[in-house]
Amino acid sequence: MQVNYLLGLLVLTAIGVFLLSLLGAIILSPLIGCLVTAGVLCYVFVGYPAIVFLFHDRAPRDTSGPRQMVTVLVPAHNEQELIAQKVANCLDQSYPAELLEVIVVDDASSDETVARLSQVRCSQLTIVKRQERGGKSLAIADGIQAARGEVIVLTDANVFFNHTAIETLVAALSVDGFPCITGNVRLISPTFYSLNAESTYQGFEGWLLYHESQMHTAVCVDGGMYAIYRESILTPPGDTILDDFAISVALINQGGKIGFAPAATAKESSSAGVFDEFKRRVRLAEGSIQTLKRGIFPHPRRCVAFWQFVSHKLLRWMTPFLVMLLVTSLAILAREYTIASLCLLLFVTTMSIAFFGLMVPRLRRFKLVGMASYALLVQVAIVCGTTRGLFWSANPKWQHAQRFPA
Repeated sequence: MQVNYLLGLLVLTAIGVFLLSLLGAIILSPLIGCLVTAGVLCYVFVGYPAIVFLFHDRAPRDTSGPRQMVTVLVPAHNEQELIAQKVANCLDQSYPAELLEVIVVDDASSDETVARLSQVRCSQLTIVKRQERGGKSLAIADGIQAARGEVIVLTDANVFFNHTAIETLVAALSVDGFPCITGNVRLISPTFYSLNAESTYQGFEGWLLYHESQMHTAVCVDGGMYAIYRESILTPPGDTILDDFAISVALINQGGKIGFAPAATAKESSSAGVFDEFKRRVRLAEGSIQTLKRGIFPHPRRCVAFWQFVSHKLLRWMTPFLVMLLVTSLAILAREYTIASLCLLLFVTTMSIAFFGLMVPRLRRFKLVGMASYALLVQVAIVCGTTRGLFWSANPKWQHAQRFPA
């Protein structure tokens, strides 16, 4: 554990040195600083996805595999509106009923979650009640202790599987040889950003995870739906925010790999508004800093996985700070170069449109406005979450965002 914390400190120090070096380069030579910063951003969003796509394994795979006992694990806190529907969805699967159980871990809900669960009459359902709030990681640990399945399918209360999702996940585990398979979760509720931004981003993430898994390993599961062999799970500390990322990293550092099953689809209800999505994004950024401070990332000796982590996660977490440096360099260069002035003008115009898009929901019906608004929201949230993560203690007790009906 001390080694992990030391490794995390080294990575955070390296990030600080990198950003300060870029700032120094911009001050001493704005043109070089601008080109380097722009190059890093292009690599993150264009270069790395292109590399992963070009070098992934295109070999066809079988789709059948042996049946195993499966436990669907649902951590829940104040989910009275969705929990009964969620349990029904988990039970209504093509997977054999005699090999399927559902465990709902109630993390000391203060609403009618337990009462709604008690109304479900089914021998496949087990309810685990926590008397005190502990957070999602502790809820997962309690659920795993109660599970009978060889395979654990972890999911959230607002994620609803298609009819063959569990069967597809389990088959991929058996046939592809991965100890963990993540599913393809899609957003619903078109009134938030009109599905032009958040769902586009999530679709890009799914595409990237799939090609990463075909090349080497997906760098992280989608916490909304993934299957993992029980023996492969190392539950993270109880105060962990990004439990799905911590479980993924623990598996990778043991030598395991994470696959992606695009045919195992599910629908997730999106946040009900801008502020709810902003709070969710701040918490994700806070959790990202927590993982870095604790050294929860693929070890450098796992060379390919570590490179994937840096390219897919770490550099993307740094995006708002890289953008600030890029804008600073453009502002300096604008005195001498017309193209710098035009780029700066384009950036200011785009951010202005994005801001008005956040303030005026109707404007987000236009695809470009919606995407710009969502990008601005995410970048601001990263800055806020990074600040909280660096200077305040993290609170593992999650509060789900207000959502649209499923």
